[in-house]
Amino acid sequence: ISVMKTFFSAHPTFGAFWNGLAASLGLTLFMSFLPTFLFLIFSSSFAVKSDAWLQHLVQQWYFYFLMVFVLLVTAVGNSLWEQTRFLVDHPTEIFNVLAATLPTTTHFYLNYVPLQWGSSALVMTRYVNLAKYLGLKGLMTLDRARELAEPEDQDYYGMGSRNARHTLMCVIGIVLCTLTPMITPLVFIQACIDRTCLAYLFVYAESRKTDLGGAFWHSTLRHVQQGLLVYVILMTGVLLQRGNGLGPGITAGSSAALWAFTYRRFRHQFHFESLPLKDISDGRTLTGKVHESTGGACYEQPELQRSKS
Repeated sequence: ISVMKTFFSAHPTFGAFWNGLAASLGLTLFMSFLPTFLFLIFSSSFAVKSDAWLQHLVQQWYFYFLMVFVLLVTAVGNSLWEQTRFLVDHPTEIFNVLAATLPTTTHFYLNYVPLQWGSSALVMTRYVNLAKYLGLKGLMTLDRARELAEPEDQDYYGMGSRNARHTLMCVIGIVLCTLTPMITPLVFIQACIDRTCLAYLFVYAESRKTDLGGAFWHSTLRHVQQGLLVYVILMTGVLLQRGNGLGPGITAGSSAALWAFTYRRFRHQFHFESLPLKDISDGRTLTGKVHESTGGACYEQPELQRSKS
């Protein structure tokens, strides 16, 4: 665009700012439309038990899309299919692929993470709900307009999409913390902003959502552990290429054995969906309080019970 070229040529400071912002902004906007298409696909092609489980399904697939097309986009190259075929034929080349591509793009993520600060803070304005309310209040009563303005868009602002994006920020900090240590405080600031904004929105602004009893949290922990494997592979490749001999790379690669042990332990020894039969047979009982004041059995966590004093 000639107008923008002329403007940036006359104002090089703005040109440098735009060069650092444009790529991150474009990628953020492109990936923000992905949850909508995932919702359309899953809701029309799969028999999902409820909207909450649909959110959980979106969380899992959206996270892997973000991992591939945000964090590993340089390793993917021009074709995901061709790169996948190459790695299937040459599995050990994954170390060289990551070591040759990710270290050259760390500055991009130093721009990408701060851009998410503004995105997280913008959610506090609830501008979409405000726009719907302003558009509807002239057509109906204020109470009805406020009712129809809720909830927020569940494609992008749903529990599944939010968990996937926040997990990606955590994984970016883990994977790149050694290559570019500056990413660590940036991701920490992002976590603090999310904690502040979402805590206010969940309690005071947004409507109450249906939870699945820990399924989102369990998937988040699993995704973080999978991101840790990417860090192990990346650092093994970097140390094999740039280290003084094979010793540093082999030492880093050996940590994959510990990762495999802990990951298997997490998947098979921690039960969050049901109480293991072994615990029941041993006579172990819940320490919480079960009451029927709401018309059905309701479990109350001990920490949330009112003190007798």
